[in-house]
Amino acid sequence: MNEINVADVREFFSLNGLSDAEITPHLNSAINKFSTKQMAQWDYKEAVCCQTIANCATLLFSKGMNNLESLETIYQGFGDINAFKNLWEDRANALLHKNESAIGAFYWASV
Repeated sequence: MNEINVADVREFFSLNGLSDAEITPHLNSAINKFSTKQMAQWDYKEAVCCQTIANCATLLFSKGMNNLESLETIYQGFGDINAFKNLWEDRANALLHKNESAIGAFYWASV
């Protein structure tokens, strides 16, 4: 698989307020999660990027509380940030099942 970097992640969601150095460990964790999975290159990239965004959710929220003007969206509390995390994580996980059933192929679109 081609190497995925922070710029690729930012194509899906900019993660304003987080530096590349802060995102990189979360990206590496997502790469670890999906590196053994069999999927098309584009699906792999999307899954890794979406999982990275989900992994950054708590950090994004905690930094955002100190720097609200840098966020695209204002989160009211843990419920909002948890919903944000779940949305991106569900999208990543749906790609694992995309080729297993017709339901998996459309699941991410409903998330």
